[in-house]
Amino acid sequence: MNPDLPNLYRFPEEKQEDLAEQRLTSRVGYLAWVYLGLLVVLSFIPTPGVQAGPTYTDKVFHLVGYFFFTYFFLLATDFHGRPFAWLLAAALAFFTESVQDLLPWREASLLDAAAGIAGATLAVVIPRRFGRWLLGAFSTVFFVGYLPKAPGTWATAITLAALYFAPLSPPVIFTLILPLALLAFWSADYAEKIWGHDPGKVVIDEALGAALAVTFLPKTGLIYILAFVLFRVVDIWKPPPVRQLDRMEGSASIVLDDIAGGIMVNIILWALIWFTPLENIGLRQIFEFMMK
Repeated sequence: MNPDLPNLYRFPEEKQEDLAEQRLTSRVGYLAWVYLGLLVVLSFIPTPGVQAGPTYTDKVFHLVGYFFFTYFFLLATDFHGRPFAWLLAAALAFFTESVQDLLPWREASLLDAAAGIAGATLAVVIPRRFGRWLLGAFSTVFFVGYLPKAPGTWATAITLAALYFAPLSPPVIFTLILPLALLAFWSADYAEKIWGHDPGKVVIDEALGAALAVTFLPKTGLIYILAFVLFRVVDIWKPPPVRQLDRMEGSASIVLDDIAGGIMVNIILWALIWFTPLENIGLRQIFEFMMK
């Protein structure tokens, strides 16, 4: 087998054997508690309403949200805290739904609690070895980082295409960015222990930056194409403060420079929307103008 090809339960580098004995611990373990706080806040604030997407959207968000909370907790405890993690997630699911029943702007649902518990159960039953593999797979956006040429460009394009075609409103897209950000920091930290400082195959930072570039922006083809072009320019050119963040020591620099780049592109696009008719220009109009 080619040692450079990804395999389901192993990483391709020689450090794999040492990594198998290494505990996933304290360095980024606090992110589990950060995510717990995010879940509580998102459970009590008003929802985007009918523009959130199909009727099943909230169930999917509960399943995915509680999966990642439980998964983060298990990573922080090296998968030794399964019963406690499940009980904590189940208690949180029922508690938040109970409080929502008292809030006039939220609606409690036992199905939402059941979806959250199902997500926690899914995280608890995955084998420890697969859970570690999954973290490395996230860092490469499920092997997009293994593409021989321009993996960062591919990760950016795939992320923007997924967000554009997904039946989700901008506020819901923002809620997706929150776990993605924590996952980016955690998986980047883990991947750096395997492949060394700022490995090229780690592209989850580009995925996060691309998502931030279109946060709360109108969903039009032209805006998303401009986001792709501008983000790739910023990511390659690295204007300040992106350059300074990229030169920082530690695994956080892998993610922070792309966060800064995504925010920078987002500000540029909002400026274009405010001062030009960009929001009202479609791709069809551009093609028709070019064909004249």
